[in-house]
Amino acid sequence: MRTTGFDSACDVAAWWCLVVKQELIPVRGTTIAVDIRGEGAPLLWIHGGGEDASMLASQADNLARAGYQVFVHDRRGTGRSGRDD
Repeated sequence: MRTTGFDSACDVAAWWCLVVKQELIPVRGTTIAVDIRGEGAPLLWIHGGGEDASMLASQADNLARAGYQVFVHDRRGTGRSGRDD
């Protein structure tokens, strides 16, 4: 799965303009929300307890600009991810 790295609505020369691809992945009776940024070597960035993926957005943006494809997910029961089994 690849993303373009830049939003087509932005000037491609704008280093700050990243596409965030959002997906809901079915897992054991619920869904897990995943945000994907950038292109390059894959990096899974996991938030701590009591947080959600939005807490890591600025760090994920910087890692994507540094050449990584960053995957940040909301753990089960947090953010946009479901809780049900």
